[in-house]
Amino acid sequence: MKNKSELNIAIIEDDLFYASVLESFIQKHFEADVKIFHCGKGFLNEDITAYDALLLDLNLECENEEAMNGKNILKQIYTVDLQTKVVVLTAQEVIEDAVELLKNGAIDYIVKNEEAFERLQNSIEAIQDFRQITKKIDSGQQSKTKMRKGFRLKVTMVIVIAGISVWMLLR
Repeated sequence: MKNKSELNIAIIEDDLFYASVLESFIQKHFEADVKIFHCGKGFLNEDITAYDALLLDLNLECENEEAMNGKNILKQIYTVDLQTKVVVLTAQEVIEDAVELLKNGAIDYIVKNEEAFERLQNSIEAIQDFRQITKKIDSGQQSKTKMRKGFRLKVTMVIVIAGISVWMLLR
């Protein structure tokens, strides 16, 4: 079970070695629960809303003929869950793909090169910061709701007391 500060991260990567390197890197630098999927189908069968972040390989080469590539998986994810932050990892430097994926909801497009892990760390830190800010906003909204309920109760009590006072005077 993850604690409140821990991120829940999924990795969809067909290269088993690269997936384990990503997992080790994330666990070294973050409090994170990491789960690896080698094809998108396995991930899409999960409760995808449980993940804070998804590291998605663009060109998945799965043995299954019905396997989806990263673009199709991204589209599937955002039909179900707009909260999971998707970071695309790929060996290709194709500007058109990057633009398309970012327009479709990915928060970053990282080329697997010597700068990839530094960029990945920055992306995960941004996701972590966003998550903390969102929690603060949510807790602030809950506090406001409690204050409104308390205020409504006080106003209701004043109205009831005023009504009783008027009733007693007119009696």
